[in-house]
This record gives sequence, C-alpha cells and structure tokens, in this order.
Amino acid sequence: MPALAGAASRSTHTQTVSGSSASPQLGRGGAALATPRSAGKPDAFTDLIRLRADQPYPVTLGRAWSAISRSPGEPYLRMVSRLHDAAGKPLWPGFRRIATTDRLAPLEEGLRSLGRPELATVVPAVIRGLLKDLGATGDTARTDRVFTDVLIMVSVP
Repeated sequence: MPALAGAASRSTHTQTVSGSSASPQLGRGGAALATPRSAGKPDAFTDLIRLRADQPYPVTLGRAWSAISRSPGEPYLRMVSRLHDAAGKPLWPGFRRIATTDRLAPLEEGLRSLGRPELATVVPAVIRGLLKDLGATGDTARTDRVFTDVLIMVSVP
C-alpha cells in the first residue's frame, strides 16, 4: 500500500510541477516576486507558498515552483540572481536576509500541515539551488524531477 500511495503522490506532484491549468498569477513580468512584504501585505511569491484549505501543501509548492521556474518568473530570476550574486548591496541592503526570513512563516505553516514544519529552511534552500542549476543548465525536465522528489520527501512524516 505505501508503494501505491507513493506512486499516486509522485503522479500528483509530477502533474503539478510539470504544468497546471491553474497557474498562479505572478504580477507584471513576475518582478513582484522579489519584493519583500511591506505594511503587512504578502508579496506575490509569499502568496504562492501560503497554505490553502482547498489543496494539499505539496501541490501548492509544486505550483509555486512552476510559476518561478517558467517564463513568467524569468524577470524575477534574473533580478534575484544579480542581487544574490552582489549580496544586494548597495541596491538593496539586507536583500538575502529579507528574501529568506519573509518566507519562513508561510513555509512553516504549510509544512506543519504535513507534520514537517522543521523543513521550512530546507525548501527555500532547495529552490535556490535548483534555480541556480536551471539558470546554468537550462535543464527544466531534470530540475522538475528533482523538485518532485523533494515534494515527495517532505510529504513523508
């Protein structure tokens, strides 16, 4: 039975990561993804990763990955790569810290629904690594497979 459940999970996650008819909205050019929260309002990326009552959290993360790793997220990826490479200084002091800490609470809440809140730091680290890999290799199929495997791993309590 666990093997069947794992296969079903893999199928669901693969469909979610590979593309979905319900693509999240990124905002104009996807650039809103890089904006930290201000005045208590979540930015577009934080909204993509928030827990939703109508879907399992791995599906939410898969859709977020699809949104940022495909063409709508390209402007974001270019900007974030440059900011991370230069540590955001002097253009955006504290960028790396803010871009990380602003996402921890919604990630922890979503992962808590899977019994895995302690992985709130692991998921963005994996995403950053896979985005750098994708930028260097352009191998979407491979990075999607890896992200799908990560989703399956975080789903197991």
